[in-house]
Amino acid sequence: MSTTAVSDEAGAIARESADAAANQSKLTRAVIVILSVLTVFLTLRYIIWRFTVTDWHVWWLAVPLLLAEIFTAMHIIGYQYTIWPRCTPSLTPTDDSSALPIYIFIPTVNEGDDVLGKTIDGAVATRNHYIAAHPNAKVRIIVCNDGLVANVNNWETVETLSAAKGVECITRRVHGGAKAGNIENARQAVGATGDSLLVVLDADQIAEPEFLFRTVRYFADPQIGWVQTRQYYRNTDIRVTRWAENQAALFYDLVCPGKSTINTSYICGTNVVLRAQVLDQIGGFPTDSVTEDFAASIRTHQEWRSIYIKDALAKGLGPMDLTGYFVQQSRWSRGTIGVLLSDWKALLLPKKDGLSGPQRVQYFLSGSHYLCGLRDLVFLCTALISLYFSKSPITPVPIITIAYYLLPYIFVSQALILLQARSLSAISGMVIGYISFPTLVWSTFEAIINRKMRFKVTPKSASIQGDIKAIFPQVIVVAICIGVICHALIRHSALTNTDYIPMFWVTYALCMLLPTFVLAKFRSSAE
Repeated sequence: MSTTAVSDEAGAIARESADAAANQSKLTRAVIVILSVLTVFLTLRYIIWRFTVTDWHVWWLAVPLLLAEIFTAMHIIGYQYTIWPRCTPSLTPTDDSSALPIYIFIPTVNEGDDVLGKTIDGAVATRNHYIAAHPNAKVRIIVCNDGLVANVNNWETVETLSAAKGVECITRRVHGGAKAGNIENARQAVGATGDSLLVVLDADQIAEPEFLFRTVRYFADPQIGWVQTRQYYRNTDIRVTRWAENQAALFYDLVCPGKSTINTSYICGTNVVLRAQVLDQIGGFPTDSVTEDFAASIRTHQEWRSIYIKDALAKGLGPMDLTGYFVQQSRWSRGTIGVLLSDWKALLLPKKDGLSGPQRVQYFLSGSHYLCGLRDLVFLCTALISLYFSKSPITPVPIITIAYYLLPYIFVSQALILLQARSLSAISGMVIGYISFPTLVWSTFEAIINRKMRFKVTPKSASIQGDIKAIFPQVIVVAICIGVICHALIRHSALTNTDYIPMFWVTYALCMLLPTFVLAKFRSSAE
């Protein structure tokens, strides 16, 4: 590699790092640091107090609630640790990244020619843009057609479309492994191994022309294993999609940049560039998980560095309705919890040259995140039982004492999220996340019993049948909440101290679930 090329790569990377650091003012960083420290203090103060007032005589009610609160506190503290302002680690570009052969893989099943065609066009545009800057670069585009093994009607149209667009198409004829098996089949067929770079773009993800130009340069540092870019939805005119985008923003705009500063940014399935060597060392994308990206990351991260780019370098289609949203959440939940259960040794047991301490913490937090559905179920059931039977999982305490410990803990932790999100849209993201808790509970159960799950692609169109079947659990929960509230109000002319807290949580759950009916009714309407 020439000295000039090395200098160009180093300069481009340094400028992007400087621009990212400049996006956050010193004042904002200072406020975030103060609120983070305060949040940790208030969280620990609350949990310690909760131990002292737990009523062990009703342990069957008190213990699950206490465990759920400890789980919440653990993730709140973990979140503060993740987003703590840090300097981005420097890179050491020594190689000519433009000399590495690049393979753009577009896995598809039944997304349709209209969706797939736009993605192919985006891939061609980014290839041409990159080759214009690096004339000697080698970039191949491969459509990975899984329609045949999935028994999709007219799967041959994918081959016809690919030929018309001037790109390669490999139709898989061997079952197994879902998306991971599809990509691996194509990867081995074209020889994308060794020093090659793999780009994965889901069938709906339209890459911007500068996608390759902005990502490949980081591989001038031989320690970089993958570069993950943010996932954006381009169909946010649909209410469900917009709320799902707001929920995703909490992860992609807040958590992922923090993970990147401590080398814990993992592969997110699409819009990613990674070295073939990363997959070679574990025999390819893991086909035993529906979240092959998360599984591959946890099994290789100890040897590689990762980079995260928050810019919009590709945009895809979000879930069109609640049915599609629940399918997406179920797959992610089932997959990450499944990987956590299968790879727990990598996180908990000492191992020479294993994951670093920060990596263990971050993968545990990410792997256990979707247990929040079970946590929300415990919170709700405890509140319903307490309100209906006038039984409290805590010893008699003045309401003012509870408020003294609980309210600052809730207020400060949520204020910090809103400050970083810099938009009240974070609230809609929280709401749609809460709505999915019945789905997350069921997927947690499936992961625990290791039930085999058929890989389901997030639908790229609204369900013909609508969301009535999908929201049935939410309807039942809303009815129970209303019934218990009415029972408590009829039973007592005035609420007692025992009733205030459970009444608050049941009312909170009801308010969080009521938007379900708005989202279901207007799932396809433009806003």
